[in-house]
Amino acid sequence: MKIYNRKSLLEGIFFLVIASVNIVVLIGHGRENNIAENIKSLVFVIVGLMVGCVEFYYAFNEKGAREARREEQDERNQLITWKSESLAFRVVMWSMAAFFIGAAILWKCTQSQACLGAIAVIGMLWTYMWILQMVCFIIKERKN
Repeated sequence: MKIYNRKSLLEGIFFLVIASVNIVVLIGHGRENNIAENIKSLVFVIVGLMVGCVEFYYAFNEKGAREARREEQDERNQLITWKSESLAFRVVMWSMAAFFIGAAILWKCTQSQACLGAIAVIGMLWTYMWILQMVCFIIKERKN
């Protein structure tokens, strides 16, 4: 059998391994958990097995691989992907800024040390994301 789509093969293996591990955990600790936990784990196993099998099938399907490659190379799909990723990045950045301001106001009102930790973590993540954005921009500009 020839592998036509390595990405689908890896995704299929990943989901099948996760579902298998969850089966083992469910069998080993099923009696210790309540019924809701067991049902949730069982649903997770079923979904993982289904997604894993479908991805595994597409990995060995030549027609599906050609269609996936054509979809990935379509300029309209690439533009939509870039725009949606850019919008998601901006939403995360502004959400983090709002959380930072909220944590700072909360710290000012309560003088809680936990607020200082939240401010530090959010500030570091925000700075990291801005640096990452600049690095990605420079790399993209060098490629063009």
